[in-house]
Amino acid sequence: MNKLLSFSILVICFVLPLNVEAQAKHTKEWMHEAIQASIKGNVERAKTILRAILKVHPNHVFALNNLGKIYLDGKEFEKAIALLKKAWKLNPKFYVAGNTLGDAYSQMGEYEKAEEVLKKIIKMAPDFELSYANLGEVYFRQKKFDKAEKLLKKALNLMPSLKRPKLFLSKILEAKKNKPN
Repeated sequence: MNKLLSFSILVICFVLPLNVEAQAKHTKEWMHEAIQASIKGNVERAKTILRAILKVHPNHVFALNNLGKIYLDGKEFEKAIALLKKAWKLNPKFYVAGNTLGDAYSQMGEYEKAEEVLKKIIKMAPDFELSYANLGEVYFRQKKFDKAEKLLKKALNLMPSLKRPKLFLSKILEAKKNKPN
């Protein structure tokens, strides 16, 4: 009986953690594969992998966020928002999910919700350039060009290589030129 107990303890203490470590490594590899598939344009493969991860780890915030982003890019707003809300609720410090959620609201035309979420992200992560860019776009779409310009410039100060803020700043400049006096 003592040998059986000793063996059981050995399994619990040493084998199970290895299994957990192996699962974590496997999940990390699957996440990498999903990201690569998405980058290469194989969205269906990325979705399949992310859904498989979520079957095993339903609260995996990175998988929730990445699948939410894929749904957002495909204009499947309700699916995207549900996943992004869950990811952000599970980890309120995961500002990337919050930022993507704000972007989803913006793309749906729900500017007040987008503004509320993105302002929270800016407070939480004041050096995260995408939140400034996304909030700038929200203000641009509402024709609040002065507010938009300020935020878009802030995004570019933080990361000069961003393309969308440059695009929206050029549109603001054009709108100001064409504005009747």
